[in-house]
Amino acid sequence: MARAERLTWLRGRSRVQEWIAGGLEYATLALTSPDGPGPWMRALYRLPVWLTESGFAALVPHSVMLLTVPGRRSGHDRTVALSYQHDPDHDVYYVVAGWGTRSHWYRNLEASPRVKLRLGNRRITAVASNASDEVSLALYRHQFDTNPFAARSFAQITGGPADTSDQGLLELARRCPVVALRVEQD
Repeated sequence: MARAERLTWLRGRSRVQEWIAGGLEYATLALTSPDGPGPWMRALYRLPVWLTESGFAALVPHSVMLLTVPGRRSGHDRTVALSYQHDPDHDVYYVVAGWGTRSHWYRNLEASPRVKLRLGNRRITAVASNASDEVSLALYRHQFDTNPFAARSFAQITGGPADTSDQGLLELARRCPVVALRVEQD
């Protein structure tokens, strides 16, 4: 697959939307320790979940999905709000485990890859798996090229400088994996 073909599905947002989303992401990450979010930031990250459950889903940005996965120990459904990219040709949604393999939702996915997605009023069942290196590289490259805050955000999370070479981005994808959520057909 040619590089241009790989990136066509990444062009869903305007440059202004990318800047706004990136700025908000960087601002929240600047207030968060590399060890993970504290109680106040956790509450902020849960805000889209609370808004949706309270009937105010229209206030949640279109770039945010709600991912529901069974807890690895309790088996109870756990819901988290995540930014995503969508590949409409293959009906696959991509999310990044921003806190790496320490993310609770990511560890829950490893235990139980069948998940439920909520995008606005649309509810979908999907199966999760790690994205290929090619897709991870394309997604990170796009994010770093279009979002001026992305490199600083990931440097904040990983605690080191952001290496935007292909090898550096693949290393980042190993620390902060890209997850492919493949929609199950009815």
